[in-house]
Amino acid sequence: MKRLFKQDKRELFIFFGAFFGVLVFGTVYGVMTGVILSFISLIINVANPKRSFLGVIEGHEGFHSLERNTYAHPLKGVVLYRFSGNLYFANISTFISDIEAALKDDTKAVVVDSGAVCNIDITAADRIAELRKQLEDRDVKLYFASHIGSLNDRFRQLGLGSMVEKGHCRRTIPAALLDAGFTAPYATENDKETAAEKLPVRSFERLEFEWAFGASADEEMEKYAEKLLVNINSSGSAEEQLTGIINADENWKGMGDLDREELLVHLESHLKELSEKLHISEEHIEEAIELRKLRLARSIGRKDPKALKMLREHDRRFDKELKKHDSKLYEKLLAHRREALDNLRKTNPEFSDLIDELSKQ
Repeated sequence: MKRLFKQDKRELFIFFGAFFGVLVFGTVYGVMTGVILSFISLIINVANPKRSFLGVIEGHEGFHSLERNTYAHPLKGVVLYRFSGNLYFANISTFISDIEAALKDDTKAVVVDSGAVCNIDITAADRIAELRKQLEDRDVKLYFASHIGSLNDRFRQLGLGSMVEKGHCRRTIPAALLDAGFTAPYATENDKETAAEKLPVRSFERLEFEWAFGASADEEMEKYAEKLLVNINSSGSAEEQLTGIINADENWKGMGDLDREELLVHLESHLKELSEKLHISEEHIEEAIELRKLRLARSIGRKDPKALKMLREHDRRFDKELKKHDSKLYEKLLAHRREALDNLRKTNPEFSDLIDELSKQ
């Protein structure tokens, strides 16, 4: 019961409804009460499924939720919409209102990621036909993409066969975009640039963490960094433990280079704690972190030069926000960073050009 209260209050309500139904009306009517409440809960879920608008992250493949990925940008002239549920009379109004609200004057195509749509009823089909006509009147094309083939059969059965025949049902989102006249690399809107400048200090590029934790990604990344600090053993070799913290691939299994860079940024904010626990100077720790960051940046740049540019922009944004929120810490970290990079130019000259590239204003 305690678990239900913490994790799903709706199921707790159903439990109490059935429980008191049995006490007051008897076993049969109590069970019926539970079944009816469960059915109502199911209808609510069907009427309000998970859905999101999608965009692209520069330097990365695929299409990502604008809500869960801070640096995903909407495509210019396109509404990318993911609907995670079957289309029925109970949710079609939500589906249509979401799309209509997202339309702009320059919208040329609406692409529905229908990978989670397995079925559609006649009411939803009729409403989609109406929506398609309204969009065509505005010179906007409507596409469904990434769904199973049997959904096309259902479209034909319910009067939407022309969408399939005219190529407005596509196997992939890129295929739909190509048919609408949009080719990769896709032009994006700049709506999120202003919002990105307002992110909190520790907000940064997150891929695996944002996908996994959504709005809690920053908090979870900080917990991850703190966990590394807690695991420091005072009886072990300080240098080996520092190397282990910075290069602990077993702890970062499944994380991409940008996520690892983010974790290093979090560790930088704990320089004082690291120094006290390891009995190593903050300057030495910062130099080790910067060397690791340079190696990651080199790896990122080799895979995609655009991603390296994005990394540089994110570093600047972090510094700007840090200076705004804690100018003393900013000046201290900046001094450590400059000293570390100057030393690395001498000890690791192969990174000199990369240091210059990342330092460009």
